[in-house]
Amino acid sequence: MTAVFAIAVAPVAVADSAGRKEAAKTKVSERTCVACRAKAPRAELLRFVRGADGRLIFDQSGRLPGRGAWTCSAIECFEGAIVRGRFAHIIRLSGSGSALDTEMIDELRASVEAYLNVAK
Repeated sequence: MTAVFAIAVAPVAVADSAGRKEAAKTKVSERTCVACRAKAPRAELLRFVRGADGRLIFDQSGRLPGRGAWTCSAIECFEGAIVRGRFAHIIRLSGSGSALDTEMIDELRASVEAYLNVAK
């Protein structure tokens, strides 16, 4: 299954030359959570990519190169994506269960929890 990308249009007030405010349309890039399938703007989701060494990396900046998988900013969605094997499938990690070993999952979980605690 391929990832679904949508662009939402949100109104923003912009002043014209006479100083009147009028609504202008801006594009907001949306992504789909791989666990719960909810759509949300990129800023509200967490991104994971496959690194050069084949390991899954939490991309805090959202700018690392490579195919990404997105989850909601809830630890439950992160856990759900691991349990359902969504990261291995979407990012095309090699192997089945060995691709996401316990050590890698623990490192990712710690990174995500630290990021979410700082973001609060």
